[in-house]
Amino acid sequence: MVVLDWYTKAIVGHYARLRCTAQYWFAALDMAVTDQFPAGARDKGLALMSDNGGQPTSTAFIRACGTLGIQQAFISYNNPKGNADTERVMRTLKEECLWLKEWSCPSKLIKELEDWIVSYNEHYLHSALGYKTPRQFDREYYHNHSPPFEAALQMGCTILTRFRCAPVWGLSRVRAHFDSPFPPESGSQTDHTPCSFWQRQSAHRADTTRCS
Repeated sequence: MVVLDWYTKAIVGHYARLRCTAQYWFAALDMAVTDQFPAGARDKGLALMSDNGGQPTSTAFIRACGTLGIQQAFISYNNPKGNADTERVMRTLKEECLWLKEWSCPSKLIKELEDWIVSYNEHYLHSALGYKTPRQFDREYYHNHSPPFEAALQMGCTILTRFRCAPVWGLSRVRAHFDSPFPPESGSQTDHTPCSFWQRQSAHRADTTRCS
């Protein structure tokens, strides 16, 4: 699963697992929100574009987006062009990373995927950005639009989306095929817990129950 910032073309969130569930979709979104909006995404006008699959239309995912203050938008039926920016990045990801080899180890795929995304954000040139990289375009926008006190507070952090009007993210999935069977859920995602949102919600409900 990949979350793309349509404005900067940066991949701001991602998650890789053997299964594709609403929980893991939210893990990718949670990563993006935590990085781009550390103070919270409410009242930022953030919109999330996705297809009409079972994951983004699930009750749990819709409720989670509502809790975060994210407005969901969906492409029309059989119209991938509605999420064209994200789908184009998925094509690049497949052609330049996933399709280059036969994968037999999910943990190795996850590590190479993470490395590729870092390289993409730092080095991939986009004609739509004036042949700048996503991170370069991001930093220039931040330098030109961020108030001095915010720049001082956020030095070294990439949180530019919060300063833009009506930011839009695209969320989509990509499949990688493995050439041999392996135990489910082997490997781990670096520095990100897929159940973070649900764990926090469960802990909150447990605390509420104990206090009542």
